[in-house]
Amino acid sequence: MPDKSRRGVGGIIAGVILMAIIFTSVLVFFVTINNNDRARFGYEKASQEEEKEKAIEDFGVRDSSTTSSTVTVVVENTGPIPMRASQMLAYCVSGPDCTNPEVPSTTDISVTLNPGDSTTENIAVSSGNVYRVDVISERGNIETFSCDFDVDECVVLEDDIEDEIEGAVNEGIVQGTGSLQLDFNSFGLLLPDLTSRTDDLLQGLGQSAVDQRGFEVVVSSRYGSATGYPAFDIPGGLEAVLVEKVRNLDPNGEDLRLTRYTGLQVLSGIQGSQPDTVFICMRSGTSFTAYNEQTNYQIIANTEITAPRTEGWHELYFCSTDPSSTQSSDPWVVEASTSKFSPMNGILMIAKGTFEDSQAGYGQTVPYQAISVGVPGSSNFYACLLEANTNTSCTGPSANQSGANISASKYSDTVANIQAGSSAYAHLMISGNPAPQGPFEVAWHFPDGTRETVAAGGVNGFNNIQFPIPDEMPDGSAIEPGYYTVSVADSYGSYDSSLKAFTKNVYYMTFRVVS
Repeated sequence: MPDKSRRGVGGIIAGVILMAIIFTSVLVFFVTINNNDRARFGYEKASQEEEKEKAIEDFGVRDSSTTSSTVTVVVENTGPIPMRASQMLAYCVSGPDCTNPEVPSTTDISVTLNPGDSTTENIAVSSGNVYRVDVISERGNIETFSCDFDVDECVVLEDDIEDEIEGAVNEGIVQGTGSLQLDFNSFGLLLPDLTSRTDDLLQGLGQSAVDQRGFEVVVSSRYGSATGYPAFDIPGGLEAVLVEKVRNLDPNGEDLRLTRYTGLQVLSGIQGSQPDTVFICMRSGTSFTAYNEQTNYQIIANTEITAPRTEGWHELYFCSTDPSSTQSSDPWVVEASTSKFSPMNGILMIAKGTFEDSQAGYGQTVPYQAISVGVPGSSNFYACLLEANTNTSCTGPSANQSGANISASKYSDTVANIQAGSSAYAHLMISGNPAPQGPFEVAWHFPDGTRETVAAGGVNGFNNIQFPIPDEMPDGSAIEPGYYTVSVADSYGSYDSSLKAFTKNVYYMTFRVVS
């Protein structure tokens, strides 16, 4: 017969063991949760500390010395905490030796710098190239230094700028708080009221006349170019069209359709005067029509934010003062006496539109950099190009040349003549109060945006300034057929004590090189 007392004891022992197992499991569970919470809290605290350290970390990048083949780059800890410089990326951005601008040479620095400490690294360079150096810290911050290297000098283009994805001003690239990015250095001016210039050389070659309205020349930056003359001085009394390059970096990948109320607020002439608002219009060849969101509009296609800086740019035209009417009845004309040039003192771009996929409304205001100081009074300033040193008056900017003006003018030459040594004379028409003042400067603008001063000084007895036509491109190769810009400017920066103002006048002309 079974022992009932022993069976009862066994059940009690089993229950105790079961309770012990349950208690141990629960205890392990709560201990694990507690440890996990402590670990998570530790990770979060460490992450917060890392983000805090990244935010207060500060360092600078600059050059200290150069030779004919190297630039010494200095990385200096200007912040309050130690930092570790991790890598240096050196880009050959543009120039005759830059075969792959998007692929950098990489240097592992791996140096810890206490506050105030610095380290140096050398990069190999050659004359005529533009370089950009990115230094990356271990915390992920990036500082940039760029320069244009010429013989043994590193001409600084930017210093301590934000990473491009962070936005703001970057070598003339402007981005506000929205999706549109502007290339402010590609800022063009078209003058539909101006006319063509004809000379004997072009007629003998069977070529068309040189168009002086700006449609065949470009104003360039490091990342692209816009049609027209440099749009920093606008002639008064003439219709003017402003040209701007933009790209759409919307992070959601949507295309953007602009509306007719997209415009530029332009302050031209004397600072403190009322700005003009110039609204968007559409270009068709050498004419312009009213902007209409349904039938005559522009879509700015999306560009990946990581795309090269040279990609995705679109040209916009601004020429209307009333977006509700046709452009032909309300063109933008700077209110000034004929031939007075008004400097651009400040610009705001106001972009309005809708995203194509979501149909969400879009608005953005982008402030440009200030340009120059205006000049009061009524200065008359324009020029023409002559074959010889003669006292031949220029016809007005909006009038065709005729008679003696045709045979005396020179707006074109052949490559062979230029390589043999060719020159022209800039004849200046100056008057008014204040009258434009010398010394004057004649500059030659290449299609890539490079600018070369070809003459400087006063005028001779015929109001002429002789200048040589460059026989080489910026990279040293022979001059190429194409359209170039010749600018004549007065003494920018001279101060008129009676007017309490700085003076500046400039006039642009197109010159054609033929084969």
